[in-house]
Amino acid sequence: MINNIFIFEDDKHANFLPLTYLRPVYDLLCGISPLVAKIARQFPEANISLHCRESLKNIVKQNHAGIGVNHLNTGLGCLIINGRVLADAKFRDGLLLDGRDRLFISEDDEVIAGYLNTENLYILRDILDDALSSRRLLNALRNKTEVAHSKAGLVEYPWDILNVCGEQLALDFQTVVPMGIVKGEVHSDAAVLDEYRLFVGEKARVMPGVTINCEKGPVYIGDCCLLKPHTYIEGPVYIGKYSVIAGSQILGGSSIGPNCTINNSEISGSILHGYSSLDNNILRSSYLADCVALEARTFNLQLLDPFSKEPALYLQGAKVESGEKKLGLLCGDFASIGAQIKIPAGSSLGVASRLTASGAAAPRYTPCFIQQIDPDTFAEMSVKETLERLEYSLGLNEVELTKVESDLIEHLHGSLGADRRVSRIIY
Repeated sequence: MINNIFIFEDDKHANFLPLTYLRPVYDLLCGISPLVAKIARQFPEANISLHCRESLKNIVKQNHAGIGVNHLNTGLGCLIINGRVLADAKFRDGLLLDGRDRLFISEDDEVIAGYLNTENLYILRDILDDALSSRRLLNALRNKTEVAHSKAGLVEYPWDILNVCGEQLALDFQTVVPMGIVKGEVHSDAAVLDEYRLFVGEKARVMPGVTINCEKGPVYIGDCCLLKPHTYIEGPVYIGKYSVIAGSQILGGSSIGPNCTINNSEISGSILHGYSSLDNNILRSSYLADCVALEARTFNLQLLDPFSKEPALYLQGAKVESGEKKLGLLCGDFASIGAQIKIPAGSSLGVASRLTASGAAAPRYTPCFIQQIDPDTFAEMSVKETLERLEYSLGLNEVELTKVESDLIEHLHGSLGADRRVSRIIY
């Protein structure tokens, strides 16, 4: 039996910026649940603690109440797990857990997991920091443990999550959702195809003129959701609680978090964390963090350069050869995009940044805390202005910015320094 599990964040969290500025990588959503929940489901009997960057400690405590953060229990043997693991039903069975000290690594020598007893846990405790790397972990423990290879997958970039979201939706349904259950109301004039793959939560309403097609995959509609007429849902799709969708198409591989409002839009193969709003938009192959707003007739392209064998995009202003042919928008928390803006394929928009030039094309890379004045003019936002805007916009939705969140944003604003510059914008 595994009594203790320590889920750690390694230095590859930087590959997922701007999505991981305000959360550890294991809190990224894939399918119905974040990566950390998929790990926890494999070890229901274990005590779980979490490791993250020190700047995220309080927000992780806020979002994971009752779970230890940045505290490694060295008194008993412990299974350590990389937070980038995409844990499936075979993950636990693929680890040889016989009580002996052992590291499990990938073909690229990245640490996937490891079982360590007290002596080696002391060594791990001494090297834990914001940038724990597989190389450092292996160097510290290679001569003190066995090393075995594992076939478990690690996500490397945001598109790794987007590419498997549809598959993970189907797997999550099999694991945690009682399909064919309707607790809320589905109107008799709504059309449901393959109703045995549909879940409707309590107090949810599916109104007349809605079509839910579960033939290609299951559909989850959370508690208190409202699906208004002329909406088409094609699974696999997840819609979180309290979301309202009207006159829209939500297509396969899309995961929409709680409290989203989507009007007259098309979403496909995309992830929205929650509290976001779309109005007459097209969103494809994109990942939006919390509280993102897209105004009317803004849409994103998703086809990267079709004539390039290794299409390029920019993450944190650095050119990355992704190998992907399709990728939409990667958008940080609290960002907003105005009306009638075309978003290039593979674009990245930083935390709390605002694009407002109607009719213009968005930059391919925009740092955090940047405000667009006109198509060719940008300005850096002060932390005071940023917090005031966030408190106002959240207040419109009756959501309060917590002290922990405001402290984190203030810390992030100050720590970015030279990265928070208009000169870093890339078209």
